Amino acid sequence: MIGKVVNPVNGRPISAMTAGDYEKRFSDLARKYFLTRDAVIRSPDEFDELLSNINGESFLNWLIGRKLQGEFSNSTWRQYKSSVAFAFFRLVGEGHPWVTQIDLDRIKDESQAGTNKRGQWTSSNKQKWLKQSELDRIIAYLANAVEGSEKPRVWKLKYAQPLLDLLKGNVHVGLRPEEYRFAIVDGDELTVRNAKESDERAHGKFRHLNISYLPEHAIESIERTGQAFRATFWHSWKELCFQLGESLFAQNCLYFELHPEKIKGRCISMQEFTDALSLLDQELLSPEILEIALKAFDDVSTKPVEVYYLALRKNMRKVVQRVFSQRVKSKLPTIYSTRHQCSANLKRAGISHAEVAAILGHKIERTNQVHYARKARGEISVGLVMGLAEEIEKVKKFTAEREARHEANADRRKDGGEPDVTPETPYKP
Repeated sequence: MIGKVVNPVNGRPISAMTAGDYEKRFSDLARKYFLTRDAVIRSPDEFDELLSNINGESFLNWLIGRKLQGEFSNSTWRQYKSSVAFAFFRLVGEGHPWVTQIDLDRIKDESQAGTNKRGQWTSSNKQKWLKQSELDRIIAYLANAVEGSEKPRVWKLKYAQPLLDLLKGNVHVGLRPEEYRFAIVDGDELTVRNAKESDERAHGKFRHLNISYLPEHAIESIERTGQAFRATFWHSWKELCFQLGESLFAQNCLYFELHPEKIKGRCISMQEFTDALSLLDQELLSPEILEIALKAFDDVSTKPVEVYYLALRKNMRKVVQRVFSQRVKSKLPTIYSTRHQCSANLKRAGISHAEVAAILGHKIERTNQVHYARKARGEISVGLVMGLAEEIEKVKKFTAEREARHEANADRRKDGGEPDVTPETPYKP
């Protein structure tokens, strides 16, 4: 089993996907750095050779210099800082000759001084709400696209129907789009696996929403959206099994037949995958094939979903640019705007901050209070979801612990002491 990976900047655990994103972002930055040094990169091997001799001090001078010139927004710099720190942490551990602990400490301690409040293409320039009148215009356009209308100004979109379902359902439940792979409707309950649970930014591994007050068409849209996201994963899962051998695929199918609770959502974890392999005849699995299977699992379970979501986002961008073409230098709604609007609608209805946080999958109340659409943007919605009482209490507990910790640290700073940096209490699955 692969151990838990930690972000060296804040000590928080991160998922394998996030670690991969950090490494890719560092590689992109390193490539830009080498090009400014007139390096010639003709092949991956040449790039790897340059990376093995990268000078940590020179690289940081270049990166921090760009930051001080105002090239990065606050959020972009945070991503770059975490990515470089993560890569430097690995390079120091591997004994890299030109990246030292001093370089690692330097990037970890570097502040946001010099960054802009907003970048040119950050989420701060995207609309964090989606009024019903705007949603109706988008839905009408997509409905025409689905029907293959020959009306002028209507494009034929490959993902018109999936996008239509996603928008119509998500404005009621406010899921992160990638969470639909783990979203299962069972009667009046929607069970969702929290996307942020791997880095302990959620109140638990799952959240449970009461959807009994939602209109039937919204529930049907939610179910179709979940099926579409899971289909991308399940197809890739079958492809991986075929690569490893038909006998492995057949016996994995048998495993799921013996464990119907696993096949219900058509999604499994790395541990469940490992458990499934352990049930097989070990003569069918050489150590090499087993290693390939474990390494490939993360890609199989995440990359197809990312590609599918990217296609939906591109279709959404085309639609809003056409529907709201009269807007000049104005914010435009995105798929994620439906999550913000759901939050605003819940606040407008008088739902407590703790319950809103539980519904959205946040660990503490402050996240939706500060970073999500305001109550004023909310509208009287037909059909709202309800959170689980137990999960609401978890949010209240984590929020109280966070506030007490901040107050204690403020007192320590006043007295000239050091703040408490021990990890916060994790949730208990």
